[in-house]
Amino acid sequence: MKSNFENILSKIRKLLKLAEGTDNKEESASAAAMAAQIMERHNIMEADLPTGDERVKPVMEEVGGLNKQMVGWKGRLGCILADAFGCAARWRSVERYGIRYIRISMAGRPDDVKVCGLAWDFCEKEIDRLSAKACKGCGRTFGNNYRLGCVDAIKQSIREEKAALHEELRDQVSSSALVVVENRIVEAKKAFNIKYSSRSGGHRHDRGAREQGRHDGQNIWTGTKKRVSA
Repeated sequence: MKSNFENILSKIRKLLKLAEGTDNKEESASAAAMAAQIMERHNIMEADLPTGDERVKPVMEEVGGLNKQMVGWKGRLGCILADAFGCAARWRSVERYGIRYIRISMAGRPDDVKVCGLAWDFCEKEIDRLSAKACKGCGRTFGNNYRLGCVDAIKQSIREEKAALHEELRDQVSSSALVVVENRIVEAKKAFNIKYSSRSGGHRHDRGAREQGRHDGQNIWTGTKKRVSA
């Protein structure tokens, strides 16, 4: 018999698979948005059990590909998704075949890190897909700012989603359960050595590109629940 988390993970994988395989932006966004809400709800309910919140040793896993330098939008996306799933994100140095690269690493409880990695893969692919259409022939500055705009939209939608969920559960769970879940981020950050940096690389600004990215990015991660329910 599957554990409760295995059932949650299976549901999230199906939602993100649906999002990757459809041309309907609203349906895609609904599936992605619900992944965050399902995991947040699961963690809050677990923390509210009489047994309390058990201490679990944090783990660290790398996400995304290898980079020769810090990429602004990836660093920002990593931090936003980490916060959404109770994790912490940092750029870390890795070596492959004698060459130094940097890569985003997520730290947190094993379950949280696993789902955060799924969300990262989905969001990264969607941003790349949208950018391939919107930024063709527009130059690097436009492309970087467009991607940052997509990340801005994801951040705003996640913030609204979590606020709505907490409001819904406020009278159903103890206030301490919400605090326990938020404290997971603090635990995750302690897993990183301070020498690892979470800052992003510098970039030139293009206000129009960023605004367009924010507009298009709303289709990646939105609070709509019309097609998918928890």
